[in-house]
Amino acid sequence: MQFLPTATGYHVNDPFWKGFVDLLKNRILDAKVMVPYLGHGPLRTIKDLKQLPGEPTCVDRHGDPLFGDLGGQAGVYISRHYEGSDLTILREYGLSIISMGELLDRAKADLQKSTSKMKSRDTDYDWHARAAKLLNYPFLHPQKYTSSLSTVKQMPLVPLDDETWATMDDATYFPSTTSSVKIPQKLGLRLIDCDASQHPDRRGLFLSLGAVVASPEDIRKKVLQKYAQVWPTLHRSIEWIGFLYLTRPKTGEMARHYFDVSIKTFKLANVEPSNQDVYFPDDTNKYGAAQLGVNVNFLHADYLKIPTTEQGDQATSSDDWRAWLHTFIGIRDQLRLVGSNGSKLSDEVFHVAKHVPEKFLGLIHHLWPNEGEDVLLSDKLRQQLGEIKVSCDQGTKPLATTILPAPQPKALSLRFMRSNETLPFLRLESALSEADVAGWSFLGSLGVLCSDQLAFYLEILRAIRLGENDLPEEPYRIVDLYKAIHGKCIGIAEPDREEALKNTRYASTLLCASLHLRGNLWTD
Repeated sequence: MQFLPTATGYHVNDPFWKGFVDLLKNRILDAKVMVPYLGHGPLRTIKDLKQLPGEPTCVDRHGDPLFGDLGGQAGVYISRHYEGSDLTILREYGLSIISMGELLDRAKADLQKSTSKMKSRDTDYDWHARAAKLLNYPFLHPQKYTSSLSTVKQMPLVPLDDETWATMDDATYFPSTTSSVKIPQKLGLRLIDCDASQHPDRRGLFLSLGAVVASPEDIRKKVLQKYAQVWPTLHRSIEWIGFLYLTRPKTGEMARHYFDVSIKTFKLANVEPSNQDVYFPDDTNKYGAAQLGVNVNFLHADYLKIPTTEQGDQATSSDDWRAWLHTFIGIRDQLRLVGSNGSKLSDEVFHVAKHVPEKFLGLIHHLWPNEGEDVLLSDKLRQQLGEIKVSCDQGTKPLATTILPAPQPKALSLRFMRSNETLPFLRLESALSEADVAGWSFLGSLGVLCSDQLAFYLEILRAIRLGENDLPEEPYRIVDLYKAIHGKCIGIAEPDREEALKNTRYASTLLCASLHLRGNLWTD
C-alpha cells in the first residue's frame, strides 16, 4: 500500500501520471487483491469490501466489529490490518463505507444465532452501550435513515423478563413505574428485563423503540383487575399487595378499593378479607385469636415481611405496614364481638365462653370499646350477651344476674354477710381497684350490678334469706340492712324503686326479730 499513489496529488496536472492513476484505478476495481477481515480465504476486489465508519461507532473496545460479518461472499468487512492512511487511499480507488442498512443486516443475523452476542449473558456492559448507540443512531437522525428506522423497529432487540426477546409490535413496559416501584409479575404485561432497563444507553434505545414507562395508577388498576379474575399464588399475592402498598395514594384511599383483593391463609386457602375474617398470625395479645385458640383464618406469615423498594430498602415501618393491612385489606387484629352480619354475637365469642371461660369476661372488656355501642343499640344482642353463663362465686350463672366485684360492693358484702352467705360476684382474672371500676361499668347495661345500688342491697337480703333458712346469725345486722335499703329507696325515683323491687326475688322478705332466741322468723 505504501507504493500506491493517491488519486489526487502532485501528479494531477501531469498527463502521464494522471493517465497512469486512472488506468490503475480501473485495474484495481476488478482485481482480487484486497484482504478480507478474517485475514484468510480468497482475496476480494475493492468493490466487494467495505470500511467501517467512524461515526456511529460500530466496533467494540478491542477494535473488532460489534456484529460479526455475514458468511461467504456476503461478507464485506475489510481487514483491520490496513492502516488509516491506507484506507484513505483505498477510498480514492473505490473502497466504500458500509451502509447503515448493511450494519443492520449483520445485527439481524446476530440475533438469529444461537451464539448471539446481543443475547449472551456474558456480553459486557461496554459492548451493549456501543451496540445500543449504533442501533439508536437512526432515531437520532431520522431524516437521513428513514428506511433504517423501520428495520430497527422490526428487530427483536428487547430482552423481556421471561428471557425471550421481542419487537415493539405490542405494548412493552419498563419494569418499574414512573415512581420507581417495580411492576409485579403475571399481570399479562410484557416487561423489559430489569438489568437491561437500567443500562442508560439501552434504556435510550428502548424508549426510541416505544417502550412504555407506566404510571403507578395504571398498574394499580391492572393489579386490582387481575385480583378479580384469578387466585394468585402465595408469592404472587405478596408481590401484588406489596405493590398496592408502595403505590398507595396519599389521599382518597378507601377499603372498598380493595374489595376483590384475596390473600393466602396459613393453610394456603384463598380468602377475600372483604367476605371472610382473616387475622394476623402473630398477635401476642392475650385476647387475640391466636392466644385463645379460636379456629379462624390466619394470614400467612410471609405477608408480614415489609415490602421493599426497587433498591431493596424497607419502604416503611412494621407498624405502618400492619396498619395498612388492617385498615384497607381488612386483616383483623382482634376478634369480633358482634358477628359480621350484625344480628348476633360472633361465633368466636361463644367459643371462648364455652371453651376458655376464664378469659371470657376479659375478652368482652377488651372488645367493648370498639363494638360495645353496637350491642347497646340492639335489645337482641344485649339479651344474648346477658344470657351467657359465666363463672361467679355461686358457680356459673347468666351474666345479667351477676355482680361486679368492685371494692365498695365487696366491702358491703363483708359487712352484712357471713361465710355461708354468698353473692354472685364475677370471677375476674385479677382483683379490681377503684380506678378499674369505670372501665367495667359497661356491664351495668347488661344487667350486672356494678355499685351499691338498691338492687345490690336486695341481693344481699336474698342471699342471707337463702343461706340461713329461719335463724340468721346476728339478726341485728338485718336491721342495719333494712336501714340501708330504706335509705336507697328514699334516694331514687319511684319508677326505679318499683323496678328494683319487682326484679328481686324475696324483695318482700321480712325478718321478725324477737328477744327470745327461737323467736326470729322470716316472713313474706
